[in-house]
Amino acid sequence: MLWIGLYIAVASLLCVLAMAADLFHGFRNKKLWFPSKYFTLNVASIMVITTAMKLPVDLNNPMPGVGDQLTKLASMPFMSTMIANLMPSLASMDDKQLSENVIGLIILVITIIVNLLIQIQTGVLDIILLPYIFLGVMLYLLIVFTSLALTAPVSKQILEIKYQAARKRASKYIHARTIISTVEELIQCVRRYFIMAGTCSPQFVMATTPLCSAAGIICSSSTIMYLYCVIEFFAGPFYRDILNCESDYKWSMLVIFIIQSVGTAVGTISLLFRC
Repeated sequence: MLWIGLYIAVASLLCVLAMAADLFHGFRNKKLWFPSKYFTLNVASIMVITTAMKLPVDLNNPMPGVGDQLTKLASMPFMSTMIANLMPSLASMDDKQLSENVIGLIILVITIIVNLLIQIQTGVLDIILLPYIFLGVMLYLLIVFTSLALTAPVSKQILEIKYQAARKRASKYIHARTIISTVEELIQCVRRYFIMAGTCSPQFVMATTPLCSAAGIICSSSTIMYLYCVIEFFAGPFYRDILNCESDYKWSMLVIFIIQSVGTAVGTISLLFRC
């Protein structure tokens, strides 16, 4: 079980590195809406996320230690952060890929929610109130994610029509001025096409929708709540209890806790910038 715990930690680390790569790419290219270039929704990413979410769906191994409970709790905001960061990538898929990948993620999230509810009701997860809040956030993000997936094909069609109309108007302006006499006029012509190309990007439109912004606000709020609880725990007199990992995963639980907590914080940065 120790090696399985390390396997979960490696899968979580891959997700964190992908989100960090998107963050670096956005800052480097001055795209503060942070397009999904590395952390995208596909079969491979769903498999990695499924592995990283092994703890919330584990019903067989008792986890009575404080470190075990905190690690299982950390998986909830981490999953919510990943869902919110995957939303812009919905605009980059065709209809078949979109339906297959979205259905796969929906099944995974519903499985996690059901298993966590079972653990809360049976006392396996005995942290009061916080799991319900994080489950509510996860369910809300799943609804938003599904809504964006349903509207993505139609939105791309409307976007293509508007782009062609804008491109036609810009082309008429350039053809009307057969000679560009000044550098300033050349800059204006180039800027028109640059703005059209940027604002007509499907991922840009998806990232700036009200639904995506609302998801970012809710997810950021839950992350702040989670990090506050973690800080309060470490500032309290029982912070040494986090080393008390009584499950079969042993000290790998601490590695998972650190990686997923860092991933939650890293993934929230792009969500705040989008809002």
